[in-house]
Amino acid sequence: MRLGQNQDNRRGMWKGRCMTAMDSGYGGPDASRFRPIFRRSSLQEQGIAWGLVAFGIVGLVLGAVFARYLNYRAVLICLGASALCFLMGYLTLRPRTVFDRSGIHSRTVWRSYDVPWPASRSDFAVSRYARSTLRRLSGSGPGAYATVYSNGDEVELGGMTTCAMTEVRARQLMEVELDRIWMWAVSWELVPPENAEGTPAGVG
Repeated sequence: MRLGQNQDNRRGMWKGRCMTAMDSGYGGPDASRFRPIFRRSSLQEQGIAWGLVAFGIVGLVLGAVFARYLNYRAVLICLGASALCFLMGYLTLRPRTVFDRSGIHSRTVWRSYDVPWPASRSDFAVSRYARSTLRRLSGSGPGAYATVYSNGDEVELGGMTTCAMTEVRARQLMEVELDRIWMWAVSWELVPPENAEGTPAGVG
């Protein structure tokens, strides 16, 4: 019994480390009021991003110090390093997905998307998340990310990532998360309920 509890605790720890949930909308219609669901990058990735921003600020301070001594070469190096740190920090913090009444609003590293709610839960998909340098620095294991099909295109959902000890487990965690979001949308009548075959109830 204790072994099973320890395994569950470890799985919960991996999920908590690799996916930041910022929402209060799971309560359904019985909740006091409707609130959108937000998803962002993991806490580890956010910590690294803010660390890069801090290094960027330090670079600006050092650049100002070198400017007093007319060491312009050092000033340029500090400014270049600061700009790179700020850029990397911004790109790490940028991914985000918001689920609200009007649809799904995804913001990835390079693009933003606004898509309507899909007609079926099966329009959501889970894909393997490649391990970037940032994810290696954060100590993340194999990961997965979510996408949604809209108007024939596959749209990545920024910030919707999970990681675990294995890729299979990471995919399972993401499927569970998508199920929770879908049930939340059904409870607020944002999408139609489905039967066991994955088609809208009452159809077919």
